[in-house]
Amino acid sequence: LKRNANVKLEKVVLVMQVGTSGAVKSVNLEPKRVELTDWGGCLRDRAKKITFPAADSESEIQIPLVLGASMQ
Repeated sequence: LKRNANVKLEKVVLVMQVGTSGAVKSVNLEPKRVELTDWGGCLRDRAKKITFPAADSESEIQIPLVLGASMQ
């Protein structure tokens, strides 16, 4: 976002598949076109590093976000 200050607010859903160990197995962004942006890739890479508590079954976590650049 710092590289492109003209980015408008974007509603994004971060979708993570979490394994029984609590490790994130995969990350997707909706809408899909966001994954192709620099900031979408950065968000996806950071989300892969999150660790959740272990569970008895795999799960899907969806996090709604509103992203945009601010001039401060």
